[in-house]
Amino acid sequence: MRTIFLLLWLFSGILIKAQRTDAGMAQWMSRFSTAIGGLQVTDDQRFALVTKYYRKNSDTVLIFDTKSENIILDTLVKKNKVTFLNNTLVFAVGNYTAELIDLPSKKRKKFDEIRSGEILSNSKQLVMLDIDKTLSIYDYKGKLLHASKAVHDVISDESSSVYLVYKKGSTSEIAVWNGKTVKPVYITDNDIKSLKFLPSKKFIALTEQNRKADAVELSVSLIKVSDNSVLTNKKISSGGFESVKISEVHDSDTFLIDFQQIQPPQRDQMVDVWYSGDKRLRDKKDGTKHHRYLHWNIVKDEIKEIPTDMFSDFVGMNDARYLWAYHTDEEFAYTGFRSFHVFRYDTETATAERVFENVEELVLSKDGRFTLAYRNDRKKWIVYDHFQKKLREIETNEKITNPVLMTNQTALFECEDGLLRYDLLSGAVKKNIVSKNSKVTIHNLRGNLIHHFSNFKFTERSTDVNKPVILNVRRTDYNDSGYFTYLNGEIKNIIPYTPNKIKDFKWGRNKNRIFTVEENFNIAGSLYITEKGNTEKKLIYRSNSHDQRAKLIRQDILSYKNSAGTPLKGILTYPVDFDSLKKYPVVVHVYSLLSGNADKYLYPEWGATGFNKRMLLENGYFVFQPDMVFDERGTGISALDCVNSGLDEIVNHPNINASRLGLTGHSLGGYETNFIATQSRRFAAYVSGASLGDVAHFYFSFSDFFNIANYMRFENGQFEMGVPYAHNKDLYFRNNPVNYVENVNAPVLLWAGKKDTNTPLDQPMSFFMGLLRNNKKAVALLYPQEEHSLKEDTPEIKDLNFKLMDWWNYFLKDQKNIPWIEKEMKRDAY
Repeated sequence: MRTIFLLLWLFSGILIKAQRTDAGMAQWMSRFSTAIGGLQVTDDQRFALVTKYYRKNSDTVLIFDTKSENIILDTLVKKNKVTFLNNTLVFAVGNYTAELIDLPSKKRKKFDEIRSGEILSNSKQLVMLDIDKTLSIYDYKGKLLHASKAVHDVISDESSSVYLVYKKGSTSEIAVWNGKTVKPVYITDNDIKSLKFLPSKKFIALTEQNRKADAVELSVSLIKVSDNSVLTNKKISSGGFESVKISEVHDSDTFLIDFQQIQPPQRDQMVDVWYSGDKRLRDKKDGTKHHRYLHWNIVKDEIKEIPTDMFSDFVGMNDARYLWAYHTDEEFAYTGFRSFHVFRYDTETATAERVFENVEELVLSKDGRFTLAYRNDRKKWIVYDHFQKKLREIETNEKITNPVLMTNQTALFECEDGLLRYDLLSGAVKKNIVSKNSKVTIHNLRGNLIHHFSNFKFTERSTDVNKPVILNVRRTDYNDSGYFTYLNGEIKNIIPYTPNKIKDFKWGRNKNRIFTVEENFNIAGSLYITEKGNTEKKLIYRSNSHDQRAKLIRQDILSYKNSAGTPLKGILTYPVDFDSLKKYPVVVHVYSLLSGNADKYLYPEWGATGFNKRMLLENGYFVFQPDMVFDERGTGISALDCVNSGLDEIVNHPNINASRLGLTGHSLGGYETNFIATQSRRFAAYVSGASLGDVAHFYFSFSDFFNIANYMRFENGQFEMGVPYAHNKDLYFRNNPVNYVENVNAPVLLWAGKKDTNTPLDQPMSFFMGLLRNNKKAVALLYPQEEHSLKEDTPEIKDLNFKLMDWWNYFLKDQKNIPWIEKEMKRDAY
């Protein structure tokens, strides 16, 4: 029987060494929630609720009464939607039941066999659809106001109106509940395929399906919410296209109808022909999407079909006349993620002019005057003024990201140590420093995604200049973070700096309390309250109260430099039962910048890559995670330097056994592990998962996973080589693990999923074959049904986790007599 040794608290409080089987391990892990979140607080700040998240579900909700000694007022299980209705009422839906709970009295009204539930906040009503397709509407006291049968679908504006779809024989009917009564809106003999509110909530898009003898035909109508009139035009039909998307392109008068169809790839043909001039190689796997666009002005009741011979995609720009247009055909030899030339298309003249070149993101202002675009090749933001039809590149030496367009014709960008304010009219730039050596991110303004294609996206991201912008500030020197507001150029602190990760919070300028959800490496998800004017926070709740051993975990965040003088950090985490009189082995885990996870709660789990930090700490290992940064020397050589610089910081630690170091990584980290194994003599063993073995071969291949040419990962992607192979072959040669495989001097364990299309099997196997050819000690674990990472709760993931612990115990702790390892290590003895 395979086992893992863990130090566990028994219920008696005695600490013993216990053997854990597969079932025992799974039972132990199941007791841990992974996080808490979804924080809600009543307006009077008396009651709060959070959701507890587990590996398999997130349907446990805790409700707290901050005025009661028994702080947990209620626990709701198997409820996926829980909402405060006011300061005293909660509405909960899930597992085919709904509950209306009065919090002060704890009285509850239960509704059975409920399929879905909605809240009408303005009319203070509840809408429930049961499994028998009966729709019932109640007031907040639970009094039934209305019931309708044969309701097949329902949508609400979450304010005061509900639209119902009835199915009666071959007839479908749409009706509206206006808060007092149900009124008919529309009747059709067609099937109603979709009924959706458009983002403005002023219109509802209605899609009908007319199934003809030989095809499915779609038609589109609009329901105007203000008077429930139905707007139709006979010219709007799909023409054989199989799906449709409706977008508002100008306020209340113009819409873009996008009929779509996927042309599937030919899979059973005798030969699959590839052309180097093919601009649609990315479509080889999933097929090519085709569009039929109709531009509909409802005021004029005018339909214009937009030709797709020049452009494949059109996007609204809050203008009745103009659209953004681009073509998805590849223009840049597959050297990067998706970026395009973007044109301004005139629907009246059917002409277009190029505005942006090689851009990967557009950010639109709400009023439609300005668009910002990020030019990929020049790493610059560009401003387009739609009124003046002028283009301007933002001139700054700062690395600026994530712009927000303000109503006073300025834009805010995140930048190093603070915010950069850009005047969209004059081009003036001003930097507001929040804190030196810090990373500043805008917290509360993610924007509305208008359109996306792969990584290419259009977002409307703007805010009122008179509303505060909330900033998260993470200080590098202090390893902590806090929250600030930015308003009219003034920056104020609202949540003091803390070493904890603040995962959620509720704050208001006129409120007396701040509620925060926080965690840290040795602190499970916790709910705190901070009173206004008081820096001390009060703990309200901590999840995983049974996890007393987490308090024993220590961690050092080390600061140092690599040989090039680049500042780095590394996380050194101590064994749970650390004894200052002992020496311990170290597992070094590599990927990229891992120090950003220093405040992540360490709960046990079956690691999808075989790595679980908590399990290693429980089994008596230090874990060291050095940051990796890449420079002109190349990915592998830079990684080696970063690891060596980190090891130089820890090897003199009095409790570290420098002769018992292991190195592990997965994916990019697996490549780093392979390369370092060919260059270093500091490690006693290696584990490399889903790894790259032969850079040259991988560079000249096509990714079935990302639908990209893999050379882009080196030239402009994760590997950061920065130049084509043809321009610096020596650089690629010097960073290729297989070129130096004969130098490996410690046992290597490789693992891979045979169905991995991210890093195909031939990559780890090329390194394995190099080890085999050079008579090196190596084992490869190949899982036929697995991919890049292993699936949860499978025999494979448990097998990998057990085997990796076996590997470390064998080489770093001298726990011999492990047959599957000794078969390779003692092969010469047979």
